Amino acid sequence: MPGDPPYVNGYGGIFSNKDKLYILQGDAIAEYPLTTSNPGTAPLRTFHRPYGENMVWLGVTQERLIFKNGNTGELTGIKLANGQEVQWHGDAPVSQIDVYGKGMYRAQRNGTLLVLNMMSGQSVFRVSTGGDLHNTTLKTNGMIIIQAEGKLLGVKLPASLK
Repeated sequence: MPGDPPYVNGYGGIFSNKDKLYILQGDAIAEYPLTTSNPGTAPLRTFHRPYGENMVWLGVTQERLIFKNGNTGELTGIKLANGQEVQWHGDAPVSQIDVYGKGMYRAQRNGTLLVLNMMSGQSVFRVSTGGDLHNTTLKTNGMIIIQAEGKLLGVKLPASLK
């Protein structure tokens, strides 16, 4: 890596996915082969880091580098295939986001759980709970469990999210 040690490290600085290693280097994420350890190896390619304050790199999922805005809770992705930035928006402020497979489960402050397909960005379905949603959405055996204020709701997932 260019520069003198110590290198910046900490939460969200290095992730692996399949046979690649992704390292945050300033405003870019460099991709290296995980199976090569030659000193001075140049990155295979680099990706821009999404612009904005408090963008925390969460990891790699569904062939996307995933970042979270620490102020708003919104997620932004960078597609590994072409470096294109993608965002997943709802219709109300977010309180909690969970990702399982192709599904993004967006608990919103208006009491609605909005379920998005991460690959297409399209809304799959929504559940109005009538209460605050601030806890993790759980997934088990093809169902999601929504923790709403004073109740638990189970919803069967469509095949497109499995």
